[in-house]
Amino acid sequence: MRYVELFCGVGGFRLGMDAIGGMECVLANDFNPSACKVYKARFGDVREGDVRKLDSSEVPDHDILTAGFPCQSFSTSGKSLGFADERGNLFFEVHRILKAKNPPFVLLENVKGLLTNDKGRTIRVIIEMLSELGYHCDIALLDASAFGVPQRRVRTFILGVSPDYFYMCGNPAKRHPLACLKGLYPIIHHHEPTRGNLSALHPSMRLPVPARLSNELKEGIERSPRRMFRIRDNRLGPGSIPTWRVGLLGDVSPRQEEVLEDMRKKNQAHVWELIDKKGIESCIARFTPRQLKATKAELDQLSEMGYIRKSGDKYNLINRTIVPGGLPSCYSGPRGTAPTTTASNMAQLGLIMEDGVYGMGPEEYELIQGLPAGHTDVEGIGSRERVRLVGNSVVPAVTSWMGRIIKHIAGENQ
Repeated sequence: MRYVELFCGVGGFRLGMDAIGGMECVLANDFNPSACKVYKARFGDVREGDVRKLDSSEVPDHDILTAGFPCQSFSTSGKSLGFADERGNLFFEVHRILKAKNPPFVLLENVKGLLTNDKGRTIRVIIEMLSELGYHCDIALLDASAFGVPQRRVRTFILGVSPDYFYMCGNPAKRHPLACLKGLYPIIHHHEPTRGNLSALHPSMRLPVPARLSNELKEGIERSPRRMFRIRDNRLGPGSIPTWRVGLLGDVSPRQEEVLEDMRKKNQAHVWELIDKKGIESCIARFTPRQLKATKAELDQLSEMGYIRKSGDKYNLINRTIVPGGLPSCYSGPRGTAPTTTASNMAQLGLIMEDGVYGMGPEEYELIQGLPAGHTDVEGIGSRERVRLVGNSVVPAVTSWMGRIIKHIAGENQ
């Protein structure tokens, strides 16, 4: 089967499709020069440039169009502007090429937030536009950690099938009710989970983690080997370690710790209140000394230490993403699973080993993403850029599963 890979990045779709066998990529396109450099080094020809300048007549005939169109417009870590963002509008370029070439299958990947963006209007527009072209569509939320990849990475996959092949979809095996949406055609099969963990990683970059933090993490991993621990001041939970508990900004007195813990509880109540009423608008609440039953002097001292922030006559916890000293904010043991890695948070993960805590380099992140180690190790691309490219990649194991579904449907029709 012949396929086209739009927004090909470093070849996540291609690695997955080619692993199946009987697949041929006839066109790959991406706008990012570094991604294209990696793609060319690993696979050969790639068309670098804006997809909006790609004339449909230049696209070879193909059986499958794959596209992981830019996700920042729909991501909760971005501004979630959807089609109002120029990058979100790139779906219409996918639609333009589909309309011109009319391949039997289309496979799209995006973030989970695509389903809720603009109160669900965005996904409805996408499905309606694909339906107008004749495609019967199904949507699945697939987590990479169920495909042997050591990362909790939930992504939206949309599979469209033309009428010529749709009647061969039959009655697929029962799907997990939490994995797929209801109300569309049941095309995407149920997947039996194959769990992965971080035991395959052997990082060499040992981090200068303070002894108190290191001990806290090791004790936590011994109690719960699969748990992810986070340095997080503004949230509660068994895997949440506040900075003051391990003295990252200086030791606090029992009284100061009491005040800080009270702020955590009140802040968490604020978050749940927002969730119950209208959704989260801000995870940080500001409190007066009276609300905290603390003196202004006590709070000012904690502000000077850097544990809280003063805003006028109110105080709030600091929503940190990287803890002081440049240390990671997320930690896991070898039996655990990494959090969702993105281009912006790749420096946040530390691996807890017997002899210390280690940071991740490009090779480790490639393995966490399901890419071959050294995949992005191309001359002229630095470590930081390699990590960014990996964070934007599609997980090959998941695209391979989806490709097998397509091949099964197509094979039944031959």
